[in-house]
Order: sequence, then C-alpha cells, then structure tokens
Amino acid sequence: MEHGIVMSGRGRKKNFMWPSIARLRDGRLIAVSSGFRMKHVCPFGKVAASISKDDGKSWSKPFVLFDTPLDDRDAGVTPFRGGFVLTTFNNTRLFQKKCEEKWEYPPSERKLIDEYLATVSDADEGKYFGSLYAVFDGDCNLQHWGKLPVTSPHGFTQTRGGKLLYVGRNFYHEDVTGAECDEENRIGCISTGDCVSFSDPVWIPLPKKEKEDGVLFCEPHALELADGRILVHIRAQKEGLFSIYQCYSEDGGKSFSVPERIPVGEEEFHGSPPHLLLTKSGKIVLTYGRRIAPFGQRARISEDGGKSWSKEIILRSDGDGWDLGYPASAELCDGEILTVYYQRSEKTGGQAIWFTKWNIEEEL
Repeated sequence: MEHGIVMSGRGRKKNFMWPSIARLRDGRLIAVSSGFRMKHVCPFGKVAASISKDDGKSWSKPFVLFDTPLDDRDAGVTPFRGGFVLTTFNNTRLFQKKCEEKWEYPPSERKLIDEYLATVSDADEGKYFGSLYAVFDGDCNLQHWGKLPVTSPHGFTQTRGGKLLYVGRNFYHEDVTGAECDEENRIGCISTGDCVSFSDPVWIPLPKKEKEDGVLFCEPHALELADGRILVHIRAQKEGLFSIYQCYSEDGGKSFSVPERIPVGEEEFHGSPPHLLLTKSGKIVLTYGRRIAPFGQRARISEDGGKSWSKEIILRSDGDGWDLGYPASAELCDGEILTVYYQRSEKTGGQAIWFTKWNIEEEL
C-alpha cells in the first residue's frame, strides 16, 4: 500500500475533513473536502478541491470551490455532463455557539469565531442554511446552486441511464425544525435528470425494532449495480453500535427493501459511514472509518452484489483518535483503488486529507 496527502494546511485554519472523490469525464480526478477550518465545528469551513491530472500521482494545491457565510461541511462530488455536481450542508449560528460551550473552545479561538459570527446576518443564514447542491462546469466555474430535502456525505449516484439519485437523511436541525420533529430519523431518495428539478423523496422503510431502540440512521451512500438494482448502505448508531445497514431498490429508486445489518457472518463489525464503488471487474468496494482503537480506515469487497462481504481489509490503523474517516474511493486506470479520507497529520498537526493506493487482489 502507498499513502500520501492530498490536502493539508498550516496556521489556525489548517484542518481538512470529510472528503469525497470522483473521476471527471475528461479523466481527471477531483477530491473535495471541508477545508480551511479551525475546528470540527467552525464557521470558517469552506468546500475545498484538489485536482489530479496524472491518475492520483500528484495533486494541485487545495483551492476554495464553494463558500457560504456558514460552516460548509461534508463535501460530495459526482460527474455531471461536462462538469460535476457538489453537495454540502451547514449549521446555524446558534449551533456554533452551543459547540463552543460544549467543547470548551480556547478563548482566543472563541473570540475570533464570535467576531466573525457577528457579521453573519439573519438574511445570510436564511439564504444559505440547509442541504446544498452546486453545479460546476469542467473548469470548476459555478453554474447554479440550490437546496435539497436530504443530505449525505458523498453526494449523488450516477446511473447508466443518465439520471442522478441522491439518497440521504432528511435534513433536520433542532435549532430550526424543533426538537420534537418526527422526521428527524428518515432516509429518502430523490432523483433528477438536469440538476434543476428534483423528484419528491421516496422514504426508505427503516426497521421498526431498531427505530424503537433509538438507533440513528444517517449518512447513506447508494450504488447502481450491474443488473440495475440500487444498493444502499446506511450508517447506524447508538451507544455500543457503530455499524452499516444495507437495502436494495429493484425499480430504480421508486421503492426500497427494509435495511438489514451488513452480512459479515459472525464477525464483529464496527465502522461507518459507508462509501460504495463498483469496479470495472464487477467487484464492490466498501470503505468506512473505524472509530474505536485501533483507529483507522477499513475496506471490504463483495463479489455477489452485496450478499456477502470479504474479511476486513486494513488500510490504516494508526489514527490518534476517533476524529477521522469518511473514506471514499475511485478506481485508477491500472485497476488499483485510490481511497481518500481524513486523519491527523504529524507534519501539520491538523487534520489532512490522505490517500491510500491499494490493490484488491493483493489484499483478499
């Protein structure tokens, strides 16, 4: 395996987190993340991007791709026509204040953040707050943007029929929606052919027992299989549980089966959120972060459409704590897999976007 850094920074705003990766129509690889940020919750967060023109051997310096006055977080990217569509979401100013108190931000950082928040108006928050998408041309020029009813870290799924599907959690925020909202724990699928008009969400029937037990379902990712079915993996968590559930759509996203725990036999499974990749050979690559010791990045392979999964492949096991992960993968021209994720860098002292280049056949 080969490891390297895609994006990193220095100074106060040095952290890059929650990445995604895609291959554009012209062959370039694009990695996106939430970058130039001070903290895990930080209003200075912007969507950053880096481009590789040589199949992941080298990367451009990170540049700002999309920036609202709020904390722009999890960045997803999917090819669209000659360019790509980006997804992200953000938090309210009130939520930022709550996090400063809960996590006891240092006074110097809190002062800097509070001074900035004072410049953000109610109108600004009303305009930009939400689950956002943005369409770019091949030169990274913004064409248009808007809001969506669902959100998920790794963005849209492209189908062979030219449609885009977005499977995500109902966008919910207690500061706006209200803590008693019964739609907090819902996973839905929307679709579009033009990134202008979108279908109403089709809600996935979540398992009743798990919902009653307080399991939170969120951060899904979807993949179109070779036979046209849609495979969906969903982050599932509560105290003592950090796992993945999966379900299928047999009709292109019009309906879904009830999600069940990922089938790994009797093996103990810990890790999320999921990212799915279908290789040219027909294998499915699942990547996810491990947030208990040994901390790091993991992968599994399915050769039967998700009916079964391989042993766990360890991509990294040297993380210094839980704040890492969100791996996403792309297939390189030589058939190797390039997985990007965030993890602390000793060189910069902050969170960086790393890559691991690895070979499926060598790891199975």
